[in-house]
Amino acid sequence: MNSPDFLSKEELSSLLGRTVNPFDFHKILSAYEFAENAFHDDVFHNTNPLWFHVTRVTRILIEELNIQDADLLCCSLLFKISQSKEGFSREIIELNFGSYSALMLDYLSNESFSPKEFFANALSLEQFNALPVNDILIIHLADCLDNLRNFSSDLANVKHDVFRKTASLIKLPVHIKNENINRLLDEIKFERNKIFG
Repeated sequence: MNSPDFLSKEELSSLLGRTVNPFDFHKILSAYEFAENAFHDDVFHNTNPLWFHVTRVTRILIEELNIQDADLLCCSLLFKISQSKEGFSREIIELNFGSYSALMLDYLSNESFSPKEFFANALSLEQFNALPVNDILIIHLADCLDNLRNFSSDLANVKHDVFRKTASLIKLPVHIKNENINRLLDEIKFERNKIFG
């Protein structure tokens, strides 16, 4: 069943079944099941299931950016899991999904994550190059894009938060931009203009 509201496990299997190797396919489906269990009672902006939002972010990566990298897709399913959530720990993520996913989630699961602060922090070039900067930003930007596309104008506090978070994204450092980041930024600008004029 195709749904604009969320990406079902069957749809995900269909989208990936012929294009990823069996090991990666199983890893991605495991992340889907892990996240589905983690989010089953959570709501997003007090209106919709958080799980729907998370799967839509994954749909953006697969359908709009043609991303099939297992680590990136796993992170797109897991990135909203709070480190305080029962049953979650960095060790569990690393054991099940690898150290790369665990490293990305160190940044993405932080609710106060901000690309502007991320780049402003005193990272040496060596530290900066060791981080999965582009992958972190791709998931963060896809998250913002889905927020804009599924924006509820009656929630004033959400409107302010969405505006604030997306405003700083438009001026990301040039050296970190790639085709996928540019495409997401263009879509974010388009959606912002539809909402905020």
